[in-house]
Amino acid sequence: MYTIMTQYSNTFYSYIMNNSSNNILRFRYIFADKIQFLPDKIVSSKALLKHLDISPNSEEFIIFKNTFMEYFIDTFSKIQSV
Repeated sequence: MYTIMTQYSNTFYSYIMNNSSNNILRFRYIFADKIQFLPDKIVSSKALLKHLDISPNSEEFIIFKNTFMEYFIDTFSKIQSV
């Protein structure tokens, strides 16, 4: 399973830079000045929240949550299809 996971896993940074959706476009707009500093490795959503300095119950949090869930579902569906 580890080989499959690493073979089909995308980093969050790679996902938002190489894909386009309403969520991603909003994310890029809101976090334009912080995207370049995101790690290009697989990290938890909690680490990304801390890195982006997003507080819970904010509009930024909702945009992040929607974009991260889209990323997670996309990544999980690729793993499932193997």
